[in-house]
Amino acid sequence: MKKYLLPISLIISVVLLIIIIVLTVMFFNLKDKITSTIEQVKNGQYSELININAADLIPEGLKNFTKVDAGESECDYFYKKITVLVTYLEANPSIPSSE
Repeated sequence: MKKYLLPISLIISVVLLIIIIVLTVMFFNLKDKITSTIEQVKNGQYSELININAADLIPEGLKNFTKVDAGESECDYFYKKITVLVTYLEANPSIPSSE
């Protein structure tokens, strides 16, 4: 049994060393990503990327909403908004619960 103890401990030590090296490399890669994200936020590039990516998420129908001017009363304004919303939902039946 003693003759196997040294090779087993060496193998375990090598495996642990490899794990430590891999974790260290992963940590520094994560640190670099965080640093680059912070630099993008400072430069304003990150907000531009968010605006570009968020524009792809908004459906075309929502981009084409027309402005409803407030009439004599708040109720008329409310009903006009509801009418615009209903026409949008009727025009886009792919939206869940738009029926």
